Amino acid sequence: MKKVKLGIQPADILVIVFLSIGSVFTLIGIILALNINTMIRYGTDNVTFLPGVFASIGLPFVIIGLAALFYSLHRRQLIQESVNEGQYVMADVEHIEQNTSVTVNGKNPFIVICRYQDPVTDDMHEFRSRNLNYYPKELLNSRIRVFVFQKNPKYYYVDIDDALSEEIHE
Repeated sequence: MKKVKLGIQPADILVIVFLSIGSVFTLIGIILALNINTMIRYGTDNVTFLPGVFASIGLPFVIIGLAALFYSLHRRQLIQESVNEGQYVMADVEHIEQNTSVTVNGKNPFIVICRYQDPVTDDMHEFRSRNLNYYPKELLNSRIRVFVFQKNPKYYYVDIDDALSEEIHE
């Protein structure tokens, strides 16, 4: 069974940020709620609303973070399923471009853009690989395998690793 490498996706970053913020605020709200009697005993009864404030800020972040986590896991599962089923198309590598929406150590990663024209419907599909930290020039003007989830083609996996290993061994 081939292991899918997707790299870090935008939903993964959303999960990390929202769950972190939400967990901290919710935890502070819970700690304050557990210590409410102590706060009242020492004459700070005018802050008894604080547990509710922290929890009401934290819980939406936790809910959004969990929703993004489930979406990310579901997406990865569908892509892995499409690879396991072995349903793929051979797409033409159109070009390689830098992903300017991501910066790692001051540099933008590269993505491989592939296109495939469905012979039945004549529809043109564009596929983007995961981020690569180098320019894979050996893939220009080649064909690459793209695993596509048959029930929903927006879930796909550009098999960049297999294509690169074939180029190295030739």
